[in-house]
Amino acid sequence: YQEEKWIGHGESTASQTAWALLALLAAGRRDTASVTRGVTWLTEAQQADGSWDEPYFTGTGFPWDFSINYHL
Repeated sequence: YQEEKWIGHGESTASQTAWALLALLAAGRRDTASVTRGVTWLTEAQQADGSWDEPYFTGTGFPWDFSINYHL
């Protein structure tokens, strides 16, 4: 991030990194350092079987009723 105030807290997850990449690509930001870093992170985090470790609940349903853990 160019401004520290926008830096995320906690560990990155494959699903949230992929969502950010989809947004950047949809916005036409294909050839940017952000996309390169995101793709590099996904590539390095990928498991030998092609999946990603997704230990955290990264999606929400109805707040306080349930959360979603994407098995990638």
